[in-house]
Parts: sequence; structure tokens; C-alpha cells
Amino acid sequence: MTQPFVCKARINVADLFHQVYHLESFTTAVGRHESLQHFVLKLLGFCALSYAPFTHWQKDPDHGVMDVWTEDEHGEVQVALFAGSISLVEIARHVRFYPKVAVLVVEDEKWFAELAPHLIAFNNVTIFAVQADFIEHIVENLTASLHWDMVIDNGQVAVTDKNSYFESTLTKLL
Repeated sequence: MTQPFVCKARINVADLFHQVYHLESFTTAVGRHESLQHFVLKLLGFCALSYAPFTHWQKDPDHGVMDVWTEDEHGEVQVALFAGSISLVEIARHVRFYPKVAVLVVEDEKWFAELAPHLIAFNNVTIFAVQADFIEHIVENLTASLHWDMVIDNGQVAVTDKNSYFESTLTKLL
């Protein structure tokens, strides 16, 4: 698959944690300088936050801002989600601007071990990790037509595309 590419997404999201079931349908594209791993993490993050009525997706990942965010009815950002490992300096900057900062990463014990002692200073940061092979399998099976069923439960996330089934633990690191 060459980058950038455009795809139609039609994702049935069953979020058992928030007790919602809904369909997300939109057209999206992998950014010119965006990795497929980042694209998949961003897509998973969007689905995880899509229980909120005003959830948005960053179309241009080159801007260095949040990848996914939720807003209240006044347009104020409530949750800012960043896909992939970000630095402590970036986290410190974002916690000043957003009421809640979430980071969705591929499991990386070294990255988290380096950050963990410093993160106690921030009370509005949450970090979730998914298994690397889960993301790799999804990346390998990406097509221009994303027709997924996704189930999010307490500590689990599963994606099926009618041909394949992928499952990962969803670990809350912080």
C-alpha cells in the first residue's frame, strides 16, 4: 500500500465500558508523513472516544497537535488524545492546555519506564497501551475500505473486518 491513501471507514463500535453502540462512517486518509501504525492508533483512539457527542479527528498529522479530541457544547476541548509515544516535554505542555490528556501507545516498557517517575506531577494524564502484534496485524490487513466491527471492553479491544479477527489487551499504564 503506497502512502498517502484514502479510505472509506464504516466502523460499528460496541463500547461496553461506556455502554454505547454506534456506527461511525467517514472518509479519511493516511497523511503524507504519517506512519500506518500512527494512523491505526489514531483510528482506535477516535473509536474509543466516539461515545462523546463532539469527537473530532485531526486530518493533518503534521501540525503537531492532538490527534483526536472531544469538545463540550461550547467548543471547549475536554479530552485531547495523542496517538503514539510523545515526550515528557510534550506531555508537560499539553497538560497546561487541556483538562484531560490521553495517550494511546503500542506497548513500550522502556518509554514508559523513563517517563513514569516524572508523570506523578500530572494529575490529568492517562496512558493506555495496546499490544504491538495487534497493531501490526491491523496494519498488514488495511484496505481502502475499512468495514470493521470493534468491541471495547474493560481491558480489551477487538477488531474484526469480516475476514480476520484481532484482539489485544488494553492496559492502563497511568
